[in-house]
Amino acid sequence: MHAALADFTRCDTRVQEALAALAQSPTVGAAARALGVSERTLERLMRTATGEPPRYWRALARVRRAAQALAGDGARPWPPSRRTMATPTRRISAANAGTGWDRRPPG
Repeated sequence: MHAALADFTRCDTRVQEALAALAQSPTVGAAARALGVSERTLERLMRTATGEPPRYWRALARVRRAAQALAGDGARPWPPSRRTMATPTRRISAANAGTGWDRRPPG
């Protein structure tokens, strides 16, 4: 699909490199450092070229990876480790405590 899109679109090499760095980096700051620019420079580049800030593109890359993992196409193993599941579950339980959502349905 990327090849088909490439026939109809043009993208600055700097923007392509920035998108790749944002997809692979844990933070926008890490992506900027990997590219050898400041966060502000990365912000200006992405806003000028795409109309969206770097955090938008980083979040989109994360959502796409999650969707691929759920579809079985991702690099993350399934099932996730106990350690991975424990913290979010505890946080959800704590957040729901006393709201009525923390109780199991009857049955």
